[in-house]
Amino acid sequence: MGLLDVFKKIFNKITGKNNLEVTPMLQAPNPNVIIPKPVAEEPYTPIELPENEIVPFSNEEVLDADSRASEDKLKHNLDILIKQAKEKGKLDKFMIIREDNFFPHGWQWDVLSKDTNIESKCTKLSLAVKMAYAMRDADSKMDRTIGNLLLPSRFRSTKHFTVNTPLEITGDYNLVEAERDYIIIDNMSGFLNSGYAYSAAYHDAYLDVSHESLPISEEAVVLIKDENYERIMSDPDVANELKQRKVIRYKGETCVAINMVLTEMGVLPSKVGSKYAFYDQETKGIIDNSIKSLAKENGIFFDKSHGGLRGHFTSYYDEKNDDYQNAVNESIEFFKAKFPEHKDLFEQGFLQNNVTTKIIDTIGMDELLSAINEYNDQAKEKLSKSLEQHKQDRASITPEMHEQFTQMVRIINEFYSEVPCDSTFEGKQELENEIQTFFQGDTPEIQVKAAKSIWKRLRVREVEKQTQNENQNSIITQSKNINNNIDFER
Repeated sequence: MGLLDVFKKIFNKITGKNNLEVTPMLQAPNPNVIIPKPVAEEPYTPIELPENEIVPFSNEEVLDADSRASEDKLKHNLDILIKQAKEKGKLDKFMIIREDNFFPHGWQWDVLSKDTNIESKCTKLSLAVKMAYAMRDADSKMDRTIGNLLLPSRFRSTKHFTVNTPLEITGDYNLVEAERDYIIIDNMSGFLNSGYAYSAAYHDAYLDVSHESLPISEEAVVLIKDENYERIMSDPDVANELKQRKVIRYKGETCVAINMVLTEMGVLPSKVGSKYAFYDQETKGIIDNSIKSLAKENGIFFDKSHGGLRGHFTSYYDEKNDDYQNAVNESIEFFKAKFPEHKDLFEQGFLQNNVTTKIIDTIGMDELLSAINEYNDQAKEKLSKSLEQHKQDRASITPEMHEQFTQMVRIINEFYSEVPCDSTFEGKQELENEIQTFFQGDTPEIQVKAAKSIWKRLRVREVEKQTQNENQNSIITQSKNINNNIDFER
């Protein structure tokens, strides 16, 4: 076996691919190779579609988003829905869509935190382990997750969705993976009625889930790509939960399949390709204004950016959370305790390329891999306990606590609509500490205590401002989005 063949095997083992080919430059064509002629397409007979009637896609065993028949159906449905929108002058049906690699167990969208989720992370140490394993066992099949560390998800107090729009065609997610295992389409009413919604736009609608999860309705529809279906269904827990909802198995372009299902539901997609329909200025205006009106009617922002310097305040606080980095530091301490005679190597930080190679050369790949597996087993056990505790804590939230949470979310939201996160004022650090606890506290009781402290601080701040200017508007007492009957004093 030549060096090139060894390299190809190592690359394929690490990436999980089997198609690395290295062709010499300027290689002459082989006259003995017969190039097959393209297979002629079978003639297509257009299907008959009922006039002014939406036609379904999900009655097929596998929805083929690339077929000519499906294309004709989509064009037909879009034509009807555009006409209906123009007749009404508005949209009256909105669906939220989330594409996710993590299945929402219990049919609810939970907060991402150290207590609710762990992810298989390929660190530089993991990559070094994969390389060493591939070099030693070039002819054997390698698990792509070998050497990965199980670390908690980075904290996110919000959950994000698109509205009537596939994630892939929003234009906002160029650096985000769009092809995910689960696509869940649900009615938007639960989002709007939760009391936790912040902003809505076709490309991004988000709400707070750090206090209570967002339930997924029984009418929700799950799309799963055909090539992933068997793998996903091989997990008995996921398979059993999927029996509780309508599942559509599809093949072809994901964004097209989503738009097909939306039209079947009677929903006009916010974005479609020109191949399927032409959205004139009137249609675009109806879509845009309908979502604007929806946001206004529900007292939430329209198209408020979540990130950036002037983005939504929750992004500012999410970045303050250091649970992920703490977990990385804990993993380093684990390995230092596991290999005390070589702890100086880990103290240098095993996330650096030059250090990871030295760690493997010094300790040995098998010993290191065994330690990684032990650490991951402990991480799974820790998550199992913390997730169960999290569920118990959230189940204890009373209607009174729910009202306190939703009202405080609105109060803080109103506050930051007037006071940018990067502004300075007296008592800022103390207030920010309380707000961070309100969103990131481990238990509802801790969060309620923080809410009461925030209330008192904001009351004092507003009294001082009103003393200086009697005409100064009060965020707490004059906002139409806040119920002043909620008692934070008790």
